Amino acid sequence: MDLMVTVESLAPANGTLVAPVWIGFHDGTFDGFDAGGMASAALESLAEDGDAAPLDAAFQGSGSGQVSGVIASEGALPPFAPGSHASMRFRLDSALPTSRYLSYAAMVVPSNDAFIGNDDPRAIPVFDEAGRFVGGSLVVAGTEVWDAGTEVNDELPMNTAFLGQAAANTGSTEGSGVGVHPGFHPAGSGGILDGSFNGFSFSGADFKQPGYQVVRITITRVMPVTVTIENVGPTHGTLFSPVWVGFHDGAFDAFDQGAAAGSALERLAEDGNATLLSDAFQAGGHGSVEATLQSGGEIPPFASGERMSHTFWLDPDKSGSRYFSYAAMVVPSNDAFMGNDDPMRHPVFDAEGHFVGGSFTVMGGQVWDAGTEVNDELPMNTAFLGQATPNTGANEGGVVMPHPGFKAPGMGGIRDGSFNGFTFADADLKDPGYRVARITLSVGPVITGLQLGQGMARITWVGGEGPFTIQTRPSLVTGAWQDVLTTTEHLAEPPVEGALGFFRVVGP
Repeated sequence: MDLMVTVESLAPANGTLVAPVWIGFHDGTFDGFDAGGMASAALESLAEDGDAAPLDAAFQGSGSGQVSGVIASEGALPPFAPGSHASMRFRLDSALPTSRYLSYAAMVVPSNDAFIGNDDPRAIPVFDEAGRFVGGSLVVAGTEVWDAGTEVNDELPMNTAFLGQAAANTGSTEGSGVGVHPGFHPAGSGGILDGSFNGFSFSGADFKQPGYQVVRITITRVMPVTVTIENVGPTHGTLFSPVWVGFHDGAFDAFDQGAAAGSALERLAEDGNATLLSDAFQAGGHGSVEATLQSGGEIPPFASGERMSHTFWLDPDKSGSRYFSYAAMVVPSNDAFMGNDDPMRHPVFDAEGHFVGGSFTVMGGQVWDAGTEVNDELPMNTAFLGQATPNTGANEGGVVMPHPGFKAPGMGGIRDGSFNGFTFADADLKDPGYRVARITLSVGPVITGLQLGQGMARITWVGGEGPFTIQTRPSLVTGAWQDVLTTTEHLAEPPVEGALGFFRVVGP
């Protein structure tokens, strides 16, 4: 099973930062530290200098688990600044005991030796005894910040990592046990609350204040959903601009037939620019996973026969993953576009989290007119035909309606024009059989676990619709794949033969 671990800083403005966060999955026996006990050398490196490498080495050598990683901020600095977040994907076998629990640890920045982490190695279950995902979210409060007891909290910049410390492992040795951190020196005493680093002030870093929150750590299961976009129009037919796609809760409504287009839709329909639409989606609160996908050909628009695929990792249990929307300019045109006016038209998962995607074709009769620009089809006003700058052409002031189609050949319109070597003689959107694009949402089988024992292999996977065929061959690069067995489940136990071999799972 694929899991996504997301770390988000909840600190206030001018609050604490958090060094890159170490994450490890284990059987419940990996104990990174104990309250009242002496910190290990690995914990000392993490708490004093933000270096998680020794702790990860200790984890890998413990026998408690093997899957681990360090999540760094996606911001300007590796530490998590207030409001920043980042995610990392982990692949786990839910049937293995070494997948059952999660531990985390990170330095609180800046400090002498403050850190966050779970004292109880079984405090954060990931799977239950039956292998069912139980994940969730936890918030680390300021009252849960630890003091490693390895360095005196003098808060002198020269001894304080990420404040003014020039080299690792400086400062006076304290030699006491791990305990709850007492908090920083009061403001005005020349300590951390009065300091600054790389443009960050820490005047709001008093984590002993009531209600102070440091980070949120969220564990979700995710599924790979592949979106494939293909131009299925005729050779001398329409192109379409890079396609904006987004996953949401069914409430993101980019446009409505019979209503005036917003500025985001106008920019997309007239100029093929999805920036404003992307911004509106992110600000809407109905979903967060979106992208603009462009052709892999010589030009960004999709020409006839061109296709591309992109895989998104989605939480099937999250409402913001349930529906799919798309939008793109039909090229060339004044303001023609394709997209779904009903935000619930293309479900991705049902209410129980089962994948229900599929494939659909956008026909010429489903192309929309944004009603924002007169369809004069003059090259100087037609994007991707002869228009030199965005947002030219006569304002129409209309509403979104089905597109009336282009001028007939011989009338000096789009069907008589050419662009970058492309001609559009066959771009008759009103032809009953005219096809513009095919969009497919699919989930292929992805192996999540492999165990060997007693002449058998135990293979688990996610995604895809059965029946599945398990195939094997002795080499990855030569020989034919041989069918071993077929199953409708997401688990199989084929026999193992020979000293070396490879398995794969194939859907129908």
